[in-house]
Amino acid sequence: MRTFITLTIAIALLIAVAPVMADQAADEAAIKKAHEQRIAAYNAKDVKAYLTFFDEDCTNAYNGNSCGANIRESGEFPEARKTNQVKKLEERSIVFITPDTAIHRYVAGITGRLDADGKPLPPGKAERANVFVRKGGKWLLAVTFRRLMEE
Repeated sequence: MRTFITLTIAIALLIAVAPVMADQAADEAAIKKAHEQRIAAYNAKDVKAYLTFFDEDCTNAYNGNSCGANIRESGEFPEARKTNQVKKLEERSIVFITPDTAIHRYVAGITGRLDADGKPLPPGKAERANVFVRKGGKWLLAVTFRRLMEE
């Protein structure tokens, strides 16, 4: 009898949790898609498309600036970033804090970097953690963290 009750409770819990797990998988896929589209817009230097992926209050945690503020004001990417290309090298995780807030961690490779004098820099890597929020059914970047990694 105890086994039957335990099994019944386990099945009930599984039935209750399965839709949540399916929703989370769909949200993870939507976050990855938003990330890939944002990187594609960045690599194409499509300012209009790139800026659609940021919440209006998005902040760069590594420098305190508003995400894309310099791009929004000038209508173009800064000179030092015009030649940059970004590629996701390693997916780390997506962790949901709430159903509408998630942290996406990954490692990015960066090529085409220039120093302050416009001289080429070697390719680099950065560990990234982006906080996404869902607003109006769309996942938007709210906070972005970056830590450059030594080769």
